[in-house]
Amino acid sequence: MRQKSISVVAFLMMLAAPLAPASDVVVSFSVPEFSDGPKQRPYVAIWLEKRGQKQAIRTFEVWYEDKKWLKDLRRWWRKSGRYQEDIDAITSATKPPGTYTHKYTFPKELLESGGKYALYIEAVREHGNRTLLKQPIDLSNPLPQSFELEAGKEIGPINIRLGD
Repeated sequence: MRQKSISVVAFLMMLAAPLAPASDVVVSFSVPEFSDGPKQRPYVAIWLEKRGQKQAIRTFEVWYEDKKWLKDLRRWWRKSGRYQEDIDAITSATKPPGTYTHKYTFPKELLESGGKYALYIEAVREHGNRTLLKQPIDLSNPLPQSFELEAGKEIGPINIRLGD
Protein backbone atom coordinates (compact mmCIF):
# COMPACT_ATOMS: atom_id res chain seq x y z
CA MET A 1 0.00 0.00 0.00
CA ARG A 2 2.86 2.39 0.85
CA GLN A 3 4.47 1.93 -2.59
CA LYS A 4 1.19 2.74 -4.34
CA SER A 5 0.78 6.01 -2.39
CA ILE A 6 4.39 7.04 -3.22
CA SER A 7 3.76 6.25 -6.90
CA VAL A 8 0.53 8.26 -6.90
CA VAL A 9 2.29 11.25 -5.28
CA ALA A 10 5.14 11.08 -7.82
CA PHE A 11 2.65 10.87 -10.70
CA LEU A 12 0.71 13.88 -9.40
CA MET A 13 3.92 15.90 -9.05
CA MET A 14 4.83 15.15 -12.67
CA LEU A 15 1.39 16.30 -13.82
CA ALA A 16 1.56 19.54 -11.82
CA ALA A 17 5.01 20.63 -13.06
CA PRO A 18 4.05 21.64 -16.60
CA LEU A 19 0.97 23.49 -15.34
CA ALA A 20 3.07 26.03 -13.42
CA PRO A 21 5.33 27.79 -15.93
CA ALA A 22 8.11 29.90 -14.50
CA SER A 23 7.07 33.52 -14.43
CA ASP A 24 10.02 35.54 -13.21
CA VAL A 25 12.66 37.50 -15.05
CA VAL A 26 15.70 38.61 -13.08
CA VAL A 27 17.79 41.49 -14.42
CA SER A 28 21.16 42.29 -12.80
CA PHE A 29 23.35 45.21 -13.85
CA SER A 30 25.64 47.87 -12.51
CA VAL A 31 25.69 51.63 -12.70
CA PRO A 32 29.34 52.56 -13.25
CA GLU A 33 31.22 55.22 -11.34
CA PHE A 34 32.98 57.78 -13.49
CA SER A 35 36.29 59.34 -12.50
CA ASP A 36 36.12 62.39 -14.78
CA GLY A 37 34.18 64.73 -12.50
CA PRO A 38 30.74 64.65 -10.94
CA LYS A 39 28.04 62.99 -12.99
CA GLN A 40 24.29 62.96 -12.60
CA ARG A 41 22.62 59.67 -11.75
CA PRO A 42 21.20 57.94 -14.83
CA TYR A 43 17.59 57.64 -15.83
CA VAL A 44 16.93 53.94 -16.56
CA ALA A 45 14.03 52.10 -18.20
CA ILE A 46 13.51 48.33 -18.54
CA TRP A 47 10.66 47.11 -20.72
CA LEU A 48 9.39 44.30 -22.95
CA GLU A 49 8.32 44.52 -26.60
CA LYS A 50 6.77 41.92 -28.87
CA ARG A 51 8.36 41.63 -32.28
CA GLY A 52 6.40 43.65 -34.84
CA GLN A 53 4.30 45.65 -32.36
CA LYS A 54 4.48 49.43 -32.08
CA GLN A 55 4.03 49.70 -28.31
CA ALA A 56 5.73 48.06 -25.38
CA ILE A 57 3.88 45.16 -23.79
CA ARG A 58 5.06 45.96 -20.27
CA THR A 59 7.33 48.45 -18.59
CA PHE A 60 9.04 46.72 -15.69
CA GLU A 61 10.86 49.68 -14.19
CA VAL A 62 11.77 53.34 -14.70
CA TRP A 63 14.23 55.38 -12.63
CA TYR A 64 13.85 59.14 -12.82
CA GLU A 65 13.96 62.38 -10.84
CA ASP A 66 11.94 64.84 -12.91
CA LYS A 67 9.15 63.73 -15.26
CA LYS A 68 9.97 66.42 -17.79
CA TRP A 69 13.20 64.58 -18.68
CA LEU A 70 11.62 61.14 -19.19
CA LYS A 71 11.48 61.81 -22.93
CA ASP A 72 15.31 61.60 -22.91
CA LEU A 73 14.80 57.84 -22.55
CA ARG A 74 13.98 58.07 -26.25
CA ARG A 75 13.06 54.53 -27.24
CA TRP A 76 11.11 53.83 -24.05
CA TRP A 77 9.32 57.17 -24.37
CA ARG A 78 8.22 56.42 -27.96
CA LYS A 79 7.16 52.84 -27.21
CA SER A 80 5.61 53.23 -23.77
CA GLY A 81 6.22 56.33 -21.69
CA ARG A 82 4.08 58.82 -23.56
CA TYR A 83 1.11 56.41 -23.45
CA GLN A 84 1.20 55.87 -19.68
CA GLU A 85 -0.73 58.33 -17.58
CA ASP A 86 0.55 57.16 -14.21
CA ILE A 87 3.91 55.45 -14.11
CA ASP A 88 4.49 55.91 -10.38
CA ALA A 89 3.68 52.26 -9.64
CA ILE A 90 6.72 51.09 -11.62
CA THR A 91 9.15 53.90 -10.88
CA SER A 92 11.77 54.78 -8.35
CA ALA A 93 14.36 57.49 -7.86
CA THR A 94 17.62 57.45 -9.76
CA LYS A 95 20.30 55.40 -8.07
CA PRO A 96 24.00 55.93 -7.35
CA PRO A 97 26.82 53.79 -8.76
CA GLY A 98 26.50 50.18 -7.64
CA THR A 99 25.14 46.77 -8.61
CA TYR A 100 21.40 46.19 -8.78
CA THR A 101 19.27 43.06 -9.15
CA HIS A 102 15.57 43.32 -9.90
CA LYS A 103 13.00 40.54 -10.15
CA TYR A 104 9.87 41.06 -12.22
CA THR A 105 6.84 38.91 -12.89
CA PHE A 106 6.83 37.97 -16.54
CA PRO A 107 3.34 38.02 -18.08
CA LYS A 108 2.09 34.44 -17.71
CA GLU A 109 0.00 34.61 -20.90
CA LEU A 110 3.19 35.32 -22.87
CA LEU A 111 4.96 32.32 -21.40
CA GLU A 112 2.05 30.09 -22.35
CA SER A 113 1.64 31.46 -25.88
CA GLY A 114 5.33 31.56 -26.85
CA GLY A 115 6.57 33.98 -29.48
CA LYS A 116 9.46 36.34 -30.07
CA TYR A 117 10.07 39.29 -27.80
CA ALA A 118 12.83 41.70 -26.85
CA LEU A 119 13.81 42.97 -23.42
CA TYR A 120 15.19 46.52 -23.60
CA ILE A 121 17.34 48.39 -21.12
CA GLU A 122 17.93 52.07 -21.76
CA ALA A 123 20.05 54.42 -19.64
CA VAL A 124 20.71 58.12 -20.17
CA ARG A 125 22.55 60.66 -18.08
CA GLU A 126 22.46 64.46 -18.14
CA HIS A 127 25.66 65.70 -19.82
CA GLY A 128 26.49 62.06 -20.45
CA ASN A 129 25.78 59.42 -23.03
CA ARG A 130 22.85 57.19 -23.89
CA THR A 131 22.89 53.40 -23.82
CA LEU A 132 20.20 51.23 -25.41
CA LEU A 133 20.61 47.47 -25.11
CA LYS A 134 18.28 44.84 -26.55
CA GLN A 135 18.04 41.13 -25.76
CA PRO A 136 15.90 39.01 -28.11
CA ILE A 137 13.92 36.34 -26.24
CA ASP A 138 12.23 33.40 -27.97
CA LEU A 139 9.61 31.95 -25.64
CA SER A 140 9.19 28.89 -27.82
CA ASN A 141 12.59 27.79 -26.43
CA PRO A 142 12.50 25.88 -23.13
CA LEU A 143 12.95 27.70 -19.82
CA PRO A 144 15.06 28.63 -17.98
CA GLN A 145 16.98 30.95 -20.32
CA SER A 146 19.96 33.11 -19.44
CA PHE A 147 21.59 35.99 -21.31
CA GLU A 148 24.66 38.20 -20.85
CA LEU A 149 24.88 41.67 -22.41
CA GLU A 150 28.08 43.68 -22.66
CA ALA A 151 28.34 46.99 -20.85
CA GLY A 152 27.29 50.20 -22.53
CA LYS A 153 28.60 53.70 -21.87
CA GLU A 154 26.05 54.43 -19.14
CA ILE A 155 25.39 50.96 -17.72
CA GLY A 156 27.57 48.01 -16.78
CA PRO A 157 27.29 44.37 -17.94
CA ILE A 158 23.78 42.94 -17.74
CA ASN A 159 22.68 39.45 -16.74
CA ILE A 160 19.13 38.36 -17.59
CA ARG A 161 17.60 35.14 -16.28
CA LEU A 162 14.15 34.08 -17.40
CA GLY A 163 12.27 31.28 -15.67
CA ASP A 164 13.94 31.29 -12.26
